[in-house]
Amino acid sequence: MKLAFYKSANGDVLDTLIDLWSGRYGYSHVELVFDRISTDTSKGSLCFSSSPREGKCRFKNIHLTNKHWCVIDIPCTRVEEEQFYSKCFQYVNAKYDYYGIFFWYIFPIKKEKLKKWWCSEIISYILNHPKYHVTPNHLAKFYNVPKSEFKLILNKTWRIK
Repeated sequence: MKLAFYKSANGDVLDTLIDLWSGRYGYSHVELVFDRISTDTSKGSLCFSSSPREGKCRFKNIHLTNKHWCVIDIPCTRVEEEQFYSKCFQYVNAKYDYYGIFFWYIFPIKKEKLKKWWCSEIISYILNHPKYHVTPNHLAKFYNVPKSEFKLILNKTWRIK
């Protein structure tokens, strides 16, 4: 099983803002990758996450190119991966938690909603982390993922290394 972190430098303004707001470590989204469950990679890797683009938790086949993604292995057995995979099905079609991000990080109103999720939150929850209200950058740091390039998008593009 793997985690795939989306490099915010290759995204849009929203990706840049997420990275800025969550520590400038270089990532704006994360996917849980089930590589042992789905071995047909012609359609991409089988991933699970909560996506603001789709507005919900979903499974999706994604081509995880090195240009856009940083993919790392996470230690687990085949049985554990199957258990995580089954747990994901309980949350398919759960809404994306726009307000949760805003109120959890911008205003300190810590209200639990197990019906709405953001990407790193649902993945941390699926993987049984005790503190699962985290950003993609926090999750990347937890798994010792190398820092990615940061790009600030305003009227022009600046690259900060």
